Amino acid sequence: QYLRKRLFKIRPELRYVGVLPPLRTPHHPTINRSEQLKIGEYREGIVISSSKKGSKIYIGVEKPAFVKGVKLPTGKRVTIKIKDLNREIEAVLANKEEIKEYWGYKVVISEKTLGKILKNWDLVIATSKYGVPFMNVKDELVQKWSKSKRRIILFGSPTAGLYEILKLEGLNLEEVTDFVVNTIPLQGVETVRTEEAVYASLAILNIFLSSGQV
Repeated sequence: QYLRKRLFKIRPELRYVGVLPPLRTPHHPTINRSEQLKIGEYREGIVISSSKKGSKIYIGVEKPAFVKGVKLPTGKRVTIKIKDLNREIEAVLANKEEIKEYWGYKVVISEKTLGKILKNWDLVIATSKYGVPFMNVKDELVQKWSKSKRRIILFGSPTAGLYEILKLEGLNLEEVTDFVVNTIPLQGVETVRTEEAVYASLAILNIFLSSGQV
């Protein structure tokens, strides 16, 4: 939350963003005083100045964190781990892989076609209203999920489903995926919005992940 004014300029399309409820996730903390910080805590920040001695990082409190010996580009967004809270806030750059909490998602725009994106994945799951009901393939899917490391879940776009998208590439959805599943059986409408399909599908998978079945 504290980075938005520094990362995003005032734009017409963001006019009503303020009416949305704030994210209460680990990387969106509400703490805004340095005395409330804890050693070992992770924070998102933005580089406000740097030199050969190190970089100063704005992390949402009244004074910046200092990363010693690392010269970073001004304006760069980074994740830091707090190491000391004596006279100044000393920190190191953090590897997001070591963070055990949910630390948000990353949006990547690819110029590759969907067919090319699907290469080099251990498990490819497609979602479609024409797919097999999820519960019919649950056990097999869970087994393959537990044995895989690189997984991808596919959703159609607002204007075309996965069958249509891949048909334009001369590909058949069943031939390039491991599962084509329907996570919203008896949907009752002609189409389900992409964002609704994401919520529904991830909710079902989360049930099995949190129960230790995956």
